[in-house]
Amino acid sequence: MTNINHKVTLNTLLSFVPENEEEANIFNIDKTILSQYHNEIMQSLTGIYCLGGYIKLTADDEITPSKISELDKLNQYTLDNMYSCNSWELQSVFMQGKKIKDTKLIVQRYLDICELRNKSI
Repeated sequence: MTNINHKVTLNTLLSFVPENEEEANIFNIDKTILSQYHNEIMQSLTGIYCLGGYIKLTADDEITPSKISELDKLNQYTLDNMYSCNSWELQSVFMQGKKIKDTKLIVQRYLDICELRNKSI
């Protein structure tokens, strides 16, 4: 097994390939959000995507625990301050919540595999 980088970026997540069945099972989750982020970058003149719909990053910027925590706070703030909104706005906020949830799961599974690989070295 190879040692993998604990630095999590969109590029590392997009290029990650499990090395065995155990890793494949761990990483067998919906990763559609990664393609959506990649599409945002491809359509952007600046090469930027919005992590969870809130935080602007490039494909090589690190996705840190503090950024994940910030996403949770921003999303909760949005939910707490939705006094009157139409159904489109409500749907948008809930979609951002799903993006955050999916992103958190992918990052956590990647880090779980990093930990497994490092233990076996």
